[in-house]
Amino acid sequence: MKKAIIVGASSGIGEEMAKQLSEKGYQLGLMARRIELLNTLNDELGGKHVVKQIDLQNFDDAENKMKTMISELKDVEIIILNSGIGTQEYQLDWKYQKQVIDVNVSGLVLMSTVAMDYFVNRERGQIVGISSVAAHISSGLALTYCASKAFVSSYLNGLRSRARRSKLPITIT
Repeated sequence: MKKAIIVGASSGIGEEMAKQLSEKGYQLGLMARRIELLNTLNDELGGKHVVKQIDLQNFDDAENKMKTMISELKDVEIIILNSGIGTQEYQLDWKYQKQVIDVNVSGLVLMSTVAMDYFVNRERGQIVGISSVAAHISSGLALTYCASKAFVSSYLNGLRSRARRSKLPITIT
């Protein structure tokens, strides 16, 4: 059975990817902050998937949960990094900006590092990182979100180069 992990599976793009991969016969590791939405999704998908709550702002716990998820599923082929937050910023607010950076930037880097280490040891795999068209624009009302998505796009390009240099069949999408 093919296996994939989706971080940020509770709604939107992550939820839809979970539905589509489940229809294709994947066993999924569903991860997100909102556990009740994950449980509802798992029920809709037939209850055959592994569900774990994860908060990318708690770095040590998030790293441990991702490693545990990989260990529980065994032989994971795809890890999808879809978590992200952002809203309009009518005023500059460091607490909010730090939260966006912690989830969208630091959380993505942490999850990418765990995934890449796993795939290098496995000698193959695919990391899918979700960015946004916002990476290519700058908005005074969503400046932190736009900047975080620019980081995501650039980081994934760098990770893609690293994967190519490894000469292993590791794909970064």
